Amino acid sequence: MTYAADIPQNETAVPDSGKVPSGECRPSDPQHACLHVIVTGIRDDKGVVRMSLYDSEENYNAKQHSCRYAIVPVKNARAEVVFHRLRPGWYAILLFHDANNNHKFDRVMGIPVERFGFSNNIRPGITGAPAFKETRFRVGAGECVTQTIGLQSLFGG
Repeated sequence: MTYAADIPQNETAVPDSGKVPSGECRPSDPQHACLHVIVTGIRDDKGVVRMSLYDSEENYNAKQHSCRYAIVPVKNARAEVVFHRLRPGWYAILLFHDANNNHKFDRVMGIPVERFGFSNNIRPGITGAPAFKETRFRVGAGECVTQTIGLQSLFGG
């Protein structure tokens, strides 16, 4: 099932209202865009995928003030969400599989133990998350863009 994510930060995404058929992404008007995010590589149906969408390098670097946020249940080892009514521009996605649903990105001695992903499927470097310019993608007015993001870990797989 595809979830709609026209929600304020820190609220849970809800099933699509039916205005747009499940799995279909189309702009609601010609001045806006939509983004369909498909998360693959999830090992089981436990937990949720927590996803932040950023529209500026400054907020992306600070890892705060995402323009949209979604919490999406995992079903059949995948998660999908559609962000509607986006302004045209550059965006980047950060997400992780919160397998134990404890509302945080778990680490041991600073090393992530939960799988994560970035738009454009960019792998992080040894110094941390990839730069905004590597993960950014453009959406134009009247467009619908799909980002398929495969979960990854620091040690492959």
